[in-house]
This record gives sequence, C-alpha cells and structure tokens, in this order.
Amino acid sequence: MKHEFYLTTEKPFILKSALNENDFRNLFNNLSLLNKEIYSVLLNGEKMKEKDSLLKEFSAQLHFPDYFGENWDAFDECINDLSWINAKAYVIGILKGEYVLSLADKKEKQTFIEIINETCEAWAKSDNTDNGMVHVRRPLHIIIQYENANKISESDFLSEINE
Repeated sequence: MKHEFYLTTEKPFILKSALNENDFRNLFNNLSLLNKEIYSVLLNGEKMKEKDSLLKEFSAQLHFPDYFGENWDAFDECINDLSWINAKAYVIGILKGEYVLSLADKKEKQTFIEIINETCEAWAKSDNTDNGMVHVRRPLHIIIQYENANKISESDFLSEINE
C-alpha cells in the first residue's frame, strides 16, 4: 500500500498484513521518512497477550500521559486524544498480531475491537467523540502483522471484525 493512503480518512482503518517481521519493520521505518506528517509506531503483539499488558504496551509506545489509569475507559480517552503527538496522520503497527489478547476472554477482545473501531471512525470525522474529545479530522490506521494473514485462528481478536 502506498504511503499516501495513510494520509486519507477512508476505510479500511484496520488492516491485516502478511509481511514478514523485517519487511513490516521496514515499512514503519520508512513511513515517517517518506512523510514527516505521519506518526508511525510499532507495538509488539507478544507483549499484549492480556488486557493489562496490552494497555501497558499502548501506553509505553504512544507515550500516554502519566494520568493514564490502565483501564478501558482511560485507554479510550487517551487513544482518542493523542494531542501530545504532533502529526497529521497516525499509523499504529502491531507485530505478531496472533498474540494480541490471546490469553484474554471474548469480552476483553470485543471491548478492544469496539474502542479501536470507534476511535478510527471518530478520527476520520472532525467533530466531538463520544467521550467529549474534539479533534481535527485526521486519519488513524492500525495495521496488524501476521506471518500468514490468511490463516488467522478463530481465537484471534481480529476474527471478530466484519470485513
């Protein structure tokens, strides 16, 4: 996918990638180099097997404020804000997506999916979000890397997303 896509507020917002880990890392290293308006960050799915570890990885890699409460409401608030990151577009990459919430129950997976879906939709609009945040219309895309994106197990959190 061309880097210009990441500057659009058009769907799909959440993508699967079958690039190997090195190629996926190179994609993210090049995104910010190709366009300084794009903020790209890589998260490690192996560090996000449960809700608590997922929240910590997002917090660490996206530099959530100190007041981040490490719960779904606080995650929703911070991922809908990102005012501390100066960018016109945000691209979040997740390496090893097969591990994301792999030890979590279905409710936790659904909550995460709802938050990221609603957040991506909200960033594509220039109005108030459900939690009262107001921001300029900006793209937010999330790309999840799998060694084989065509063989995602039923337990994978993305299997909940209708394509």
